[in-house]
Amino acid sequence: MSTTLTRPPHATGDLWLRECHGFRVDSPRGRIGLVQDVLFDDRERVSALRIAAGLTGRRMLVIDADDVARIQPSERRMRLRAQPTVLADYRGDGHPSHPHL
Repeated sequence: MSTTLTRPPHATGDLWLRECHGFRVDSPRGRIGLVQDVLFDDRERVSALRIAAGLTGRRMLVIDADDVARIQPSERRMRLRAQPTVLADYRGDGHPSHPHL
């Protein structure tokens, strides 16, 4: 039996968000990618996740941690409420994927 944790909006101190490196990230529309890094605000709360997106993982997205709806630790997966709020979007070489971001 797998454990599923529902994350309420604006939750702080969420252990599984702090420990989600390598977790698969899905939106209602399908797979987004894998968590590469967890970003913290000035109060040491998880504020965003850096996701290696796309088939090769060379596109990097930074998404708002409040977009996470559910975490399944035993499956190393997380599900977002909707399409993510993208805070940054860049290629693996560090250059923006979209010049306006």
